[in-house]
Amino acid sequence: MNLAVAATTFALVIPAELPDKTFISCLVLSSRHRPLPVWVGAVSALVVQAGIAVVAGGLLALLPKLAVRSAVAALFLGGAVYLLVSTERGEQKRGEVLASGEDKALEGAVSFWRVTAITFGIVALAEFGDITQVLIANLSAHYRDQTAVFTGAALGFALVCLPGTRSHALYPSESSGVSRVWPYWASASTLSSRSLRAETGVGNGTFWHRVGLRAQLNTPSRSSRLLSAARKTKGFMPDDEGRALATLARRATIAGHQSLVEIGAYCGRSSLYLASGVADAISTGAPAALVFSIDHHHGSEENQAGWEYHDETLVDFETGRLDTLFSWRKAVESAGAEDLIVAVVGDSAAIANRSQINAGLVFIDGGHGEGPAWADYQGWSPRVTVGGWLAIHDVFPDPNDGGRPPFEVYRRALSSGEFVEELAAGVGSLRVLRRLRGPQGAR
Repeated sequence: MNLAVAATTFALVIPAELPDKTFISCLVLSSRHRPLPVWVGAVSALVVQAGIAVVAGGLLALLPKLAVRSAVAALFLGGAVYLLVSTERGEQKRGEVLASGEDKALEGAVSFWRVTAITFGIVALAEFGDITQVLIANLSAHYRDQTAVFTGAALGFALVCLPGTRSHALYPSESSGVSRVWPYWASASTLSSRSLRAETGVGNGTFWHRVGLRAQLNTPSRSSRLLSAARKTKGFMPDDEGRALATLARRATIAGHQSLVEIGAYCGRSSLYLASGVADAISTGAPAALVFSIDHHHGSEENQAGWEYHDETLVDFETGRLDTLFSWRKAVESAGAEDLIVAVVGDSAAIANRSQINAGLVFIDGGHGEGPAWADYQGWSPRVTVGGWLAIHDVFPDPNDGGRPPFEVYRRALSSGEFVEELAAGVGSLRVLRRLRGPQGAR
């Protein structure tokens, strides 16, 4: 392998890809999802496309020299014309459109490999026949060293995708008093008059949110901090289910619902997942929503002494009762989420009977015994507005996996005809339903 050829390819690939529609797509996608799977998916797609181009160039090199030189000259001339007539804004717009389609596909719960796979598909489609692929084919035919060209191209792609997936980290907190730092690649003309936008489908309508540049401010990093705080908070919700809950809170907030209700908070883990989703939605320009976290904070039956999930460190030794309120408040305060979550301490059913809250999202994760589970459902499911969501945790179809009441509540909600299940939004034991019409008997 000729290192000089690899270095030449590396040096040529980078300016060809900055700013390219793939770069813009990576920027948009990583502002909505974790950067690592976006980077892995994008680099994998680009490496595959580089392999195709290298093979094509190798086949081209088998032709007579005159034919090869003529083809290479024609391809380079065509590439030069393409670069002259294509605008930076056009590349940005194509990247935004591609990313908007991916954002719709990922709406709901997202896993590392799902983000990676869909990013791979988007980038592979975007780059097929791109000027960079033509460039790699030309170099492969010209130098007749496919290994060196492929290596240089792969390394260049890996480097190019890094700033695209990490640019959202360049925005310092507004509250810090530090001037905002624009990404080094952004042109003055782009920043002076407009910012990138991506289109996200919400229900039957469409919501435009700006990403990547000025609109991100400090809130996406705040959302990430809240996610991190949720993962460190004591509780039983797995992270994939928590992220699905955060996505649901984001959707509800973007849809304009300003009240979200949580039944059962324990030490605040699920509360912070919800707050993370709200913060993410606010970053898009959505009006602020508030999470009402309802819990008597004495634990459900499985948290009591002698049961499997009892934690002695949460017992108030003056009263001898489990009391998670102090831990909940400390978690929310430490995470800086007091403006997003309000504690409502007391019996869920009693509060529902006297509450005037109409919620865009009701998350039921309170007592799992028959009485508490049905009381939570009967008290709070009518509070879900039309178009809003009802999420129920610890739903296990197999009785050997968990208690029956949450599953029976879930089946009742489905059979009522008032809700329809969103299968893509549910993860693990989390079930998500959307209200189609008002409760029976309601006017």
